[in-house]
This record gives sequence, structure tokens and C-alpha cells, in this order.
Amino acid sequence: MTVKILRFRETHAQRVGEIFTLATDRLRKSKGGVYPDKKMDEWAKWAMNPKEVIGELKEARIKLLLAEVDGKIVGMFGHQPGELLTSPRGETNIETIGNLKEFARFRWLFVDPEFQGRGIGRILNDAVIEEAKKEGFIHAYAYVILSAHGVYEKLGWTHTPEHDSFTTKYPFDPELHRRTIEICSHIPRQQKKSSRSIQNQTREVQETKIEETKLVLNIPKEETILQRVDFFFVKRDL
Repeated sequence: MTVKILRFRETHAQRVGEIFTLATDRLRKSKGGVYPDKKMDEWAKWAMNPKEVIGELKEARIKLLLAEVDGKIVGMFGHQPGELLTSPRGETNIETIGNLKEFARFRWLFVDPEFQGRGIGRILNDAVIEEAKKEGFIHAYAYVILSAHGVYEKLGWTHTPEHDSFTTKYPFDPELHRRTIEICSHIPRQQKKSSRSIQNQTREVQETKIEETKLVLNIPKEETILQRVDFFFVKRDL
């Protein structure tokens, strides 16, 4: 199998949206993430609008690379300047990783489910690293959902739990978010060998963090505090 790396062009927007939708549909079915169905429905609607996809890439200054096999786009991965935090989640402690101007933020690692397990993610990872290095970036970071945890570890990224990002229930409560991070950020996550074990262990730790946060903040047990968590991964010395 020959994989060709292409730079994103606007004519690719529809296919990019299709891959994004395929990946999120699989995530929804596998229960591998902690995003609510309503949010994933919004993403699916967004992804199928090429103008929205193009607009997001331009606004966030994401430079997207695509993997092509036999003339078909089957995967993507990109990066943007690390100092641009386009997410509204309010990550409060990211500055402690170092000078953000030295970091690229890697985003949108998606591979068509039919082509997963063939090393395409690694090829894209290596290609984006080379692009980032050419632009003068020294390090990289990424916010990673639960189901992709094992993928990034296999690609040589390092999980740094102290920078994990927690989000409260919508509507977003900045103060509760800040206090949640403050309380939860120092709870370690045990490493496991297999990807499945990593996911199971991560879920256990997430539940522990939720319960401990409820206890400290004196919030009724039946209320859900943390809607989801993004795991923070770093790749030093590109």
C-alpha cells in the first residue's frame, strides 16, 4: 500500500468532512468518548458543510495534511501555533508546559475506519512533525480524547496528567471549571499495557475524580460535574 501525503485544498473539504463524520460515528457507537450525543450531532452537521470546514481551518490557522491511497483521501492530521488556544474550554494551566511560542498544537488526527490499523496514523504523525519542525517549532502538544489515548502513546507522545482538561456541564461555569482542575489535576493515572486496559483504567480514574470533586465542593452525588476530560499529550524535541 502506497500512502501519498497531500496539503489540504478547499476542494478536499467535503471528503475531510466525511472522514470526520465517519470517525465520530464510530466513536459514538463504541462509547469510546464522553461527548454527549447532542454535541456529536452538532459536529456531524458542521462537518458536512464544506464552507464551515474551510472557515474553521482558516480561522484556527490549522495546516492540514491528508493521506491519500489509490486516489482516495483516507486520513488527516494537522497543526497550528501552540499559542493559539481556539477551544473555549478555558485551559487554565497550559502555560506551565513552557514557552507556548515553541509549541505546535497538533489537531484533527482522523483516519477512515476502513483504513485504520495500517500505519496511516503514524505516517501522518511523522509528516506533520516534519512540517512543524520546518516552521521552527521545537515541541508539540495535543488534547486527546479517551478513545485515542492508546494511539498517541504508540506514536511516541507522553501523557502529562497535570495538564488534563476538565469541562463542566453546559452552560460552561468558569469558576467551577477552575476549581475542578485545581482539585483533580494531581490525581495520578496508573499506566496499563494494552489500549483497552488504558481506557478502562482511565475511566476508573475519571470516575474517582468526579466523586472526589463532588465531595469537596459539597455537590449532590446524583449531579454530574465533569462532562468530559481531554488528556494532554506532549512530544518534546521534535
